[in-house]
Amino acid sequence: MMRASGTFTVKLTPRAGDAYVDGKSLGRLTIDKVFEGDLSGTSVGQMLSAMSAVNGSAPDSRTDGLEWLHGHMQIIIEGGVHSYVF
Repeated sequence: MMRASGTFTVKLTPRAGDAYVDGKSLGRLTIDKVFEGDLSGTSVGQMLSAMSAVNGSAPDSRTDGLEWLHGHMQIIIEGGVHSYVF
């Protein structure tokens, strides 16, 4: 079994209500993360109250040669520092 760990920073940015359900604007945040340690890279995401058409969603987001990647990621927040174990 392989294991990767390290830290990451998170930048949350509130976005204007450009997502609508029944004519009502929904709250939305964009999320920018920078990972350091065994995994090095960036991620960009959004917090929404919706799911994709894929049953269970999220596993369908692997791209750029990482389609084989799977597992569980533990996020730890202590003293304002974010870290991960994957």
